[in-house]
Amino acid sequence: MEIKQCKTVAKTFLNKKKSKLYASNKQLVLNKKKYRIRPDDIYYFSEFVLLIEYENNKRPVESISKYWWLLEKIKKDGICCDKLKFCIFLINNNIDEIRKESVRILGDELSKKYPDIFEFHYLMPENISKNNIEGIIEDCFNS
Repeated sequence: MEIKQCKTVAKTFLNKKKSKLYASNKQLVLNKKKYRIRPDDIYYFSEFVLLIEYENNKRPVESISKYWWLLEKIKKDGICCDKLKFCIFLINNNIDEIRKESVRILGDELSKKYPDIFEFHYLMPENISKNNIEGIIEDCFNS
């Protein structure tokens, strides 16, 4: 599945969920404060903010490592924000196992370190499908 298809599946599914605001490739804004992070998609809901990254490159760790910076910044600034639920969809089948595992480890560690404000969900290339994308997003609403 290509990025465009993956994005269409997610957007079609999320349109049914009626977010307060949707942004694509825009600067992240939390409590009126702008951060120099541009997720591929941002959905603002009343109870949480859903951030989605669609990765087709061979270095997907870069996509999640910027959230380590963001969470440290939020903590340092003492900003109270809605829970951030982060989904990363790895689309490139040529990503080696070390990089895939690194994404999972870093996401899990961020969830442990910031359980009140960060929740991590992911799909690996071999699991990308319409049903799995919708399932991961649905998990964000049920957790």
